[in-house]
Amino acid sequence: MSFFSPSTATPEKMYLGIWYNDIPQRTVVWVADRGTPVTNTSSSAPTLSLTNSSNLVLSDADGRVRWSTNITDDAAGSGSTAVLLNTGNLVIRSPNGTILWKSFDHPTDSFLPGMKLGMTFKTRVSDRLVSWRGPGDPSPGSFSFGGDPDTFLQVFVRKGTRPVSRDAPWTGYMMLSRYLQVNSSDIFYFSVVDNDEKRYITFSVSEGSPHTRYVITYAGKYQFQRWN
Repeated sequence: MSFFSPSTATPEKMYLGIWYNDIPQRTVVWVADRGTPVTNTSSSAPTLSLTNSSNLVLSDADGRVRWSTNITDDAAGSGSTAVLLNTGNLVIRSPNGTILWKSFDHPTDSFLPGMKLGMTFKTRVSDRLVSWRGPGDPSPGSFSFGGDPDTFLQVFVRKGTRPVSRDAPWTGYMMLSRYLQVNSSDIFYFSVVDNDEKRYITFSVSEGSPHTRYVITYAGKYQFQRWN
């Protein structure tokens, strides 16, 4: 995780992102300040700080706050830590180990193993992946991927509010989980989970498998990507 500039045309515009450490071509899977890039100059640089209220705060060189985790949990307080897990999940932990915030709850364009995409019944809010605006612009683009906010029985790719494509509806009669053996050593396991609070989809891969993700591209394609 670090600051990066995705465009050579505007190198002063920087974003805080997470990407794979061992892929030659930088492949960003999460961006904090998508709509509000920080500015880097020859005389000053942006900063990321962990405050006494357990919030990560991203600021411009002049001190203007461009992004924050906005934690209001009663368990928050001094002594918390920010940790980047090997799953790609950035978490903030309280001194007693309680997770106060995690980037997996705030996806951008990528769906990673262990992440959950679903709908909370109480709020009727559905999680969405939102594409980049362009190859050098991480700001929110035209395309999104997510469940039907009314039932979450099917998932759509949308351009704005217009459906472009959809998966077949989940009827509840199919198996809730399935696995795909990609080769002799790699297993991909996909689940639909339905409980009293939330209905969501998630997936995992076997230990030692290549880096794997789903991504909604700036061109509107929902892709399953693996590196080896």
